[in-house]
This record gives sequence, structure tokens and C-alpha cells, in this order.
Amino acid sequence: MKFSTVKELTSGIDNTTITVPNGYDIVVTYLYLKNRATANGDIDVTWVSDGTPISFISGKSVASKEIVEFGVPEGAYFIMKEGDTLVITPANGDFVTIASFELVTATPRLNLD
Repeated sequence: MKFSTVKELTSGIDNTTITVPNGYDIVVTYLYLKNRATANGDIDVTWVSDGTPISFISGKSVASKEIVEFGVPEGAYFIMKEGDTLVITPANGDFVTIASFELVTATPRLNLD
């Protein structure tokens, strides 16, 4: 099933925007961030997998009214597994986010170590 979620983000805190439910994987196909403020803002995006934070975007300065997108052009995606979270932390600014993803039944895990 395909879904989109929209969130207004609170500056200075970790905003969990996606949490993958047990028994499922999520294929993230689009991520949109916009700074609606009249001044520049800084933002971090972190994918937390098995408790390990992976910095996706770190300390990105986003100008007033600027948009940051992942998944454009079409075809880019990443797959989050059950229990993973996507956390967005604006240091300042007035940010909104949209995430589009497909929820699929979890697949057997490969051991690639």
C-alpha cells in the first residue's frame, strides 16, 4: 500500500516522521522539506536502524522558502526495515515535511556481513 505523511516540524527537537511497524518494510520514494520561515534554517535528517543513527542530511542550511527533495528525478528510493525510524531535526526555521512511501510485508533478511 502506498502512503504519504505530512508533518509540521518543531525546531530544536527530534521529530520522528516515520516508524516502520513490526512485520513490514517501507520503501521511501520521496522526501520533501521546506523552510517556510523568512530566515535561513538548519536541518538534520537521520535514519535510525537497529538503534544506529545514520546521518542522511547533516547540518544542511536551507534558505527561506527553499525546498529540499529526495527521490527526484523518479527512481531514487531507500528501504527501511521493521523498527527503523526517520528523524528530522530542525535547529531553527519553520519546516514542513512530506514523505511518500510504500508499506510492504517484511522480507527475509540477508546477512551481508
